[in-house]
Order: sequence, then C-alpha cells, then structure tokens
Amino acid sequence: MSLLKIGQLVQFKSTLLSHVATGTIYKLNINTCAIEFDTFNPIDKDRIHVLNNKIIISNKDIMI
Repeated sequence: MSLLKIGQLVQFKSTLLSHVATGTIYKLNINTCAIEFDTFNPIDKDRIHVLNNKIIISNKDIMI
C-alpha cells in the first residue's frame, strides 16, 4: 500500500486483539508498519498495555 505515510491515522485488525483498533503510523517498512494505538475497544486494554501501546501490522491488515 503505497498510500501509507508516517503520521497517518489508520484503522487495523490484528490476531493479537479482539476488535479493530485505530492508531498512528510512526514507522514504515516494505510490507509492515509500526503503529501507536490511539483508540481501541476497552476489552483489549490489558493486551495493549502489554504491547506498550505499539504494534507491528502487515500492510494488508490496514483499512484506510
């Protein structure tokens, strides 16, 4: 996805989370990007705390 940019707000899914979350891209790679969580379902709060509020996501799992 060449439309992705650092600082962009995106919605994404992950097998580590129960629900879709929203975050800001802070690093881009060829097939993945590093995202800092902005909004998420409260059910996932403990998991996100363990992840230090950051996650690596495959570009195919991002919903623009």
